[in-house]
Amino acid sequence: MKTKFIFTATLLCITLFAMAVILLVSCATKAAYNKDGFEMDGTTLVKYYGFEENVNIPASVTAIAGVTAVGEGAFYDNTDITSVTIPASVTSIGDGTFAFCDNLINITVDSKNNVYSSINGVLYNKDILIAYPAGKKERDYIIPTGVTSIGDFAFAGCSGLVSVTIPAGVTSIGNNAFRGCVSFTSVSIPSSVETIGNGAFFGCESLASIIIPSSVTSIGFQAFWACTSLTSITIPASVNSIGNNAFEWCSNLASVTITQGVVSIGHGAFADCTSLTSITIPPSVTSIGDYAFSNTGLTSITIPSSVITVGDIAFLGCDNLKTVTASRKTTLGERAFPPTAQITYSD
Repeated sequence: MKTKFIFTATLLCITLFAMAVILLVSCATKAAYNKDGFEMDGTTLVKYYGFEENVNIPASVTAIAGVTAVGEGAFYDNTDITSVTIPASVTSIGDGTFAFCDNLINITVDSKNNVYSSINGVLYNKDILIAYPAGKKERDYIIPTGVTSIGDFAFAGCSGLVSVTIPAGVTSIGNNAFRGCVSFTSVSIPSSVETIGNGAFFGCESLASIIIPSSVTSIGFQAFWACTSLTSITIPASVNSIGNNAFEWCSNLASVTITQGVVSIGHGAFADCTSLTSITIPPSVTSIGDYAFSNTGLTSITIPSSVITVGDIAFLGCDNLKTVTASRKTTLGERAFPPTAQITYSD
């Protein structure tokens, strides 16, 4: 028994010692790649943990020659930095790298860099706007002619911006492009834009009006989530699908026009739009997603016979919804309507 105890204790000590060695080696290795707060993975700058205001991304870090990439979110939400300099060696910068850096006012790029450039402190990759520093003091910004795409998180967290002018020629507004631009009141989307990405205007609580041009074919997930000042919206016929949660929590959205041509209304697309009291669903729509209109102010609704499915709890929580007209051919999800609603079949 004593021998077994000694053996077990010895084995435990060996295991703990081995774990300690592995931990020390790991820490030593990591420390070797964290000079001046830079965490590296090969030649990729993964994350910056420093507290400097003016950051120069070095051409080499701890004997690693040629930093070639800055990883996704490497400087995300860093409130210490005010300026960043990108060396000539960097050929790749991940999405959201400089998003929500509240005090960042300037991004500089080495003139020998063949991929990236900086115009008045704004980062570009040829014809793509990559990052507008969130700490810049300008209230209005005009995107230069020639830009064709607004990148993911390009203006994310720019709380001081009131308006942005998008030039003709821009074809896409990236995911989370204007996320958290809480002072944003207006934006004019040119007729060249085809896609509005996921979360593109997420949380733009001051955005009172926006016109979606007939060139747009898709509105992404949470594209206008919690745009609480938005009062009306028209979805053009060119849009095939309204993304999940696209207008959820737009509490002052009172007028929605869905044009003939729209095929699907995503899950939660207009959920919690408490000011929405009426809407006409065109006969081009074939599906209405789960909780698409839940907790709205709708008083009546007509589901056209083109609709194949109405999702679960699609209209649940619509306490004022008393009259529903639908086809027997339409499959209704669980608790699609509130129990107080009277359903009349059109066939």
